[in-house]
Amino acid sequence: MLPFVNNLIILPKQHIVLCAIEKCGFTTMQVVADRVDRGHVDLQRPRWFSFSPAAWQRAGWTNMTFDAYLRILKGTTQLSPWRTVVVLRSPLDRFLSAYQSKCIPRTPDAWRHCGKQFGFAKPSLISINAVAERLRKHASNDPHWAPQSAFCGGTVGKHLQQRYTHRILMTNLSRGILNAFEGAVSKKTMDVLRRLLPLMQN
Repeated sequence: MLPFVNNLIILPKQHIVLCAIEKCGFTTMQVVADRVDRGHVDLQRPRWFSFSPAAWQRAGWTNMTFDAYLRILKGTTQLSPWRTVVVLRSPLDRFLSAYQSKCIPRTPDAWRHCGKQFGFAKPSLISINAVAERLRKHASNDPHWAPQSAFCGGTVGKHLQQRYTHRILMTNLSRGILNAFEGAVSKKTMDVLRRLLPLMQN
């Protein structure tokens, strides 16, 4: 199975696809998609993976497949032009963010994504150096640690420069998201996004 296909956020009515990489504004993109699709959003309960190819197919949109996404990236779709968006982050910054949110033992979620992933016996003993060493020796299938190039079926590495119309750096996330959605949604929705994005913690 292709890696991290469910991290695609497809908004067919707006002709926008977001490749949402964990620890690269993933939550922000999910919240923005919720707001654009539903007209409202619950910041505490985003609808995780609710715009993936599998979710659209369950809802009866049989044309929203991964193959359709590849056609969008290649520019061969019969639909009007799509915007394809990916947010990227410095690998070191992304590693530090993953360590802080998934290895410092504050929640059971942290233990699931760090302790079990790397085989540590006690969450309280996980040091950043130990995680870095184990990550270097063992590739990870956990989305918080997997390389950015593996996401969205591996298309980030293959098609990054040629196919993604909007390549956003994490340091410019809010402005980049606004630019990607400008003209694809109503002025009212854009005004809401301008107010919403500064509230998000990435």
